[in-house]
Amino acid sequence: MADIIQLMEKNLVEVWNQRDPALRLEAIKSLYTENAVLNEMGQEIIGYEAINRQVDNLLKSFPEEFEFTLQNPVSYNMDMGRLFWTLGEKGKDAVQNGMDIAIFEGNRIKSLYVFLEKKE
Repeated sequence: MADIIQLMEKNLVEVWNQRDPALRLEAIKSLYTENAVLNEMGQEIIGYEAINRQVDNLLKSFPEEFEFTLQNPVSYNMDMGRLFWTLGEKGKDAVQNGMDIAIFEGNRIKSLYVFLEKKE
């Protein structure tokens, strides 16, 4: 199950922190199943290209110095993984905290659920 830990960490770095859409798409194809579903903010985004566009739009809405950072070690149970993250400029207070829950199928992400924590 160490694979789930590594895959979730790679997803954070190679997908959610990758600003180059072509490189990000390559990472998505290597980490996600073909018809993977990204469940984010009440939306269901399906497939490599759609997930790539969604991440691209999100990253473009933040300054380039912002990055996602792993908050705690990834935990897993059977075919599910959980990762806590923050978003913001390195060395400064985070602008957003959240958690990802991934369901895996054959060592690839089949579904990713993104939870955002309310910022006060």
